[in-house]
Amino acid sequence: MKKNLTQLDWLQAGFRALSIHGPQALKAEPLAKTLKVSKGSFYWHFSDIADFKAAMISHWKTKATADVITAIESGTSDPADKLYALAHRSTAQTHAAYGGAASESAIRDWARYEADIARVVAEIDLRRLTFTESLFRASGQEKPRAQQSARLLYAALIGLDTLASANKNTSRQNLSHLVTLLLKQP
Repeated sequence: MKKNLTQLDWLQAGFRALSIHGPQALKAEPLAKTLKVSKGSFYWHFSDIADFKAAMISHWKTKATADVITAIESGTSDPADKLYALAHRSTAQTHAAYGGAASESAIRDWARYEADIARVVAEIDLRRLTFTESLFRASGQEKPRAQQSARLLYAALIGLDTLASANKNTSRQNLSHLVTLLLKQP
């Protein structure tokens, strides 16, 4: 049993609880029981549940978007290769510490109930779509086509996340194949 929990330990417990039980599970006492500590440990790191939720969504924003974009941008200079890298990275196994494959769809479900979370999800969706569109544009597609390609790829990813959260088999090859099809379009 870990005695000195970090803020990250609590955030990861929050994502696991969210993925399994939904947004109603984001409460200090049940999370403390799961971690086998007193809820005083929770309040050492967060002033209240609202602070905890804000830290969770901020952490997701960084890990699942900003860090991914940075990694893709620092890789190859070829835009098509960046799209394949994005497909690969986006379908990589989500770490169990964060709730596994269900975490992204659980965050989207959470956004249905809390306006602050919905605003961040909308902001992230726009950032992801804009980034993906820029890669299609750099690969030679005109703006309307690049916007459509980005939306189709992103919609497929969200669909794959939903299937993964329902324990359906999802495949990295499915998204990579879609990238190939979208790049071949005139």
